[in-house]
Order: sequence, then structure tokens, then C-alpha cells
Amino acid sequence: MVEPNPKPDRLRQCLRLVGLSGLPKTSGFIWWVDRRLPVSDAVFEVDFFGHRYEGCLNQKIDKSVWYFGVYEPAELNLIKGILNEVRRQGEERIVLLDIGANVGHHSLFLSSYADQIIAFEPAIEASEKLRARMAKNQIANVTLYNVALGEADSSGFLGSGFDGNSGSRSLLWTFDPEKNEKVIVRHADAFMAEINCPKIHVIKMDVEGFEKTVLTGLRNKIAADRPIILFEMVGNQTRGGFEGIEDLHSTVLGDCTLFGVHGRTKPFLRDYVWEDDAVLLVPNEKLSLIQSFRQ
Repeated sequence: MVEPNPKPDRLRQCLRLVGLSGLPKTSGFIWWVDRRLPVSDAVFEVDFFGHRYEGCLNQKIDKSVWYFGVYEPAELNLIKGILNEVRRQGEERIVLLDIGANVGHHSLFLSSYADQIIAFEPAIEASEKLRARMAKNQIANVTLYNVALGEADSSGFLGSGFDGNSGSRSLLWTFDPEKNEKVIVRHADAFMAEINCPKIHVIKMDVEGFEKTVLTGLRNKIAADRPIILFEMVGNQTRGGFEGIEDLHSTVLGDCTLFGVHGRTKPFLRDYVWEDDAVLLVPNEKLSLIQSFRQ
């Protein structure tokens, strides 16, 4: 008989109460305690902004949901605010691309604010969790494609990433080649045409260093639709495959403004500098959509 996974212990339940209390400066304390605890395979199910979220404490994103109710709240609140502003300005059907959707945390939250989410996640295990999460919540406006996007049709190997962090897997590097997963890579613009993708308003992208390759492959669709794009930059001298800010501009849109995304829960934007990890690319004619977030 297979033993069921345990529930979170009392200490972790207490840490959750602290994390959800809203008290300032609690996150550092909670993570400090958590790092000193043994790894836990405890499972849970909690409310998640009106949805249900099932998770396991041996996974980074799930653990953040357990302790704080959400993962990367500043990014979610930024995208939510932009989508609401797009709707306020008259768009009737709002479409978001979630490139590197992982286990569906962001798509689940944003399904309440976009009319259609087109998600891309090449990893089998992560994509299965995403599908299960949407099915459990009867989410019908999220469509998942189990492919990676790039600048040509090909295949690649998705690396192992860090233990307990499926979002750290990359097509560019690995810790353990035996854990590599062969995945399908599709030319982004061609695939958009193949699925008859409607006009895109916002793109959220987290592809662990593959950013330039994805954006190069998606160049025609971006030029046609001129979406706002939020993505993370990985690397030191070369970040996300880009050699510098000019390279980023020339790859995507010349007539746009770049911002660095800051804040833990309440997002704010500052002029982008190369060291910023989270980047918001805004076509210049759409700067009014993000005005309330600027500093």
C-alpha cells in the first residue's frame, strides 16, 4: 500500500500564518527558517485568488504559494494592471502569450484578466501539472502547446535545472546531462501563423537565457501586434543572449522604451539598466498603459 504524502507540519503551518499576515519584513525570516528545515514532500491545497492551488513543498513556486499565497506578486500585479488598462482603453478581447509557462502559476492567476492565454511549455512534467491545474479549476481560456519557441524548427535538450525549481530549466545549459529532456522547438512566427494566433496584447516570457532566440523568431508577430513584453534576463555580460541594450532594441522594436521592474509585491518601474533582472518592453505609443507604475 502506497503511503499518502504528508501534510505540512505545524512549524510550516505557523510560518504560513506569518507569511500571510501582511506584517513587514517577514519573508526574509521565513526563508531563513525554511533553509534550516529538512526538505519536505508535504502536499497542500489552498485558495489562490478564487481558484484552487495544489502544490508540494519540495518545489520552489509551490512553497512560495504556501508561505505567502503567491509567487512573484510584483510581476503578476504589473501584468494584471496592464491588462486592466488595455481593457479600459477599449480592447474587447485581450490575448496574452505565456512563453515558458512552467507549471501554470502565472497563467492560472492571469486567466481572470485575459480573455485568452496561449501558453508554451516544452517540459512534459511541468506541462502536465499546468493542464491538471487548469482542469481542476475548469479554466477554459488557457491553451497549452507542449513546444519551445525559437528562430527555426528544430529540437533541443532542456537541461536539468536546479533541484526543486522546474522554472530554472534551460535549453542552453544543464547540471546533469542524464536528466536532459529532448523537446520540440518551433519557429515562433511560423507557429503563430499555423495556430492562427490573434492579435497579442501582452507577452510574459521566462525562458532562462533563450530570450533573444525567442524574440528573434517572433519578430514579425511582434512588429505587427506591438505587444508589451515582460521577460527576465539571465546572465552576466551576455544577458538573455543579448550583448547590450542596443542589441535588445535592434532585435525587438527600435521605437520602444525599456524599464526595469522593481518591488516585492507592489510593482514600480524605473529606466532600465543592464543589471536589471526583470525587463518591461513597451512600444512608445503604449506608454500611457504603464504610467501609474513609473517612478
